[in-house]
Amino acid sequence: MPFYNWNVVPREEVSPGIRRGIIKGDRIMLVLWELEPGTEISLHKHPHEQITHVIEGKVEFKVGEETKILGPGDVCYIPYQSNMEHGAKVVGNENFIALDIFHPIREDFLKKR
Repeated sequence: MPFYNWNVVPREEVSPGIRRGIIKGDRIMLVLWELEPGTEISLHKHPHEQITHVIEGKVEFKVGEETKILGPGDVCYIPYQSNMEHGAKVVGNENFIALDIFHPIREDFLKKR
């Protein structure tokens, strides 16, 4: 299917306060994240290349030894096969919405569906 609309892409609750919608192609994946205030994504690492684009809200994002508050329009890049440890915590009272692009596809995300 060549066309999608995030308003109708199903969301799954990954854990309390964390929901995601997934669109995947043959070698690339988009994940729309919706996180409630105060929610954390614990430090983790994976070999996938990742680009995170913040759409709404603010998050304290840690990548390797660097930490930065990101807001709407900010982008974070995690290189392919770097296994760079990273995590995030929503700051403020707003929901946080971001779009992740992964290459290759996060097969582990698909197994939980």
